Formats: sequence, structure tokens, C-alpha cells
Amino acid sequence: PGAVVEGNKVAAATAGKGAFEVTLSGLEFGTTYYYRAYAINKAGVAYGAEMSATTVQPVLATVTTAEVTNAAGETATCGGNITADGNSPITARGVCWGEAENPTVEGNKTEDGTGKGEFTSTMTGLTVGKTYYVRAYATNDAGTAYGEQKTFATIEPTLPEVATSNVTELTSTG
Repeated sequence: PGAVVEGNKVAAATAGKGAFEVTLSGLEFGTTYYYRAYAINKAGVAYGAEMSATTVQPVLATVTTAEVTNAAGETATCGGNITADGNSPITARGVCWGEAENPTVEGNKTEDGTGKGEFTSTMTGLTVGKTYYVRAYATNDAGTAYGEQKTFATIEPTLPEVATSNVTELTSTG
């Protein structure tokens, strides 16, 4: 309590009368902070009412793993969906895979951006005929959360079947 302009402060982007908004950063999780607006003119410093807010403790994100598709040759496609960020921005997301169950980000992984929502990943460097385990992951300030594990095996790519049809409606120009 007792926040004053001589302590920690963030200046508004513009000066003058009217409403303003600032963003505070570098705060500790689960901590109560006291704050109040201030304005300075030739007469001195004026303060608004003091208020308080407690920062939330982040928890692991909620993430699901998509089905594996296109598992042929040395690549396969998978992905996931981050439906809740756990009160903290998602700083990394993707899929991790390996030949042992419950793969983690310490092994093979993709990096597919940040934030909530759906994403798609391409796993590379796979060996044809091996069984792999894959999980989607999302990292925030609370740590790394994993989606459910999926299992897949890559297959040898084969040539597509192609059929040639007879020509119909033949004319002198087409």
C-alpha cells in the first residue's frame, strides 16, 4: 500500500486529459500489487484511488493431439489444439515423437509457433516400418503440457494407380 510516483511507475503513451491505459510487466506470479493512477502538472502530483490486484498463478496449458496422417516414407503429419493457455502465454508449441512411449520435448520435436489454437506439424527423418509415439505439446510459464499419445508406423510409399481412358468426342481440332 501507499504507491507513489517515486516508486515503480509506467507513464502513459500520451499526456493530457482523458482516459489512458498502461501495461505492467515483470510482475511475480501470485503476488498482490497496489497501484493508482497519477497526473503531474505545475501544481504537483495528483493521485487516483489506490487499488490492488493479485496476479494469477499459471497452470499447465490444455492441449490435445491430432490424428497422424500421411505417414509414408520419412515423413508424417500430426498437430494439436491448445484450448486453454493456463493463465500464461504459450511460448512454444508443436509435436514431439520417438520410438519409446511418452516422448518429450527433450527428444525429436517440431516448433510450430506460439499461442492458443490449432496447429499442424510435419515430422521428418522417420524410418519406414518403425512404430513411433507422438504427443502434441504446449509450453507456458508453468511448464510443458502434453496431449494424449498417438501411435503410428510409416509405410513405404507406393506408386499411385493410374488408368487411361479412351478418347471420346474426337474432332479435327480437339
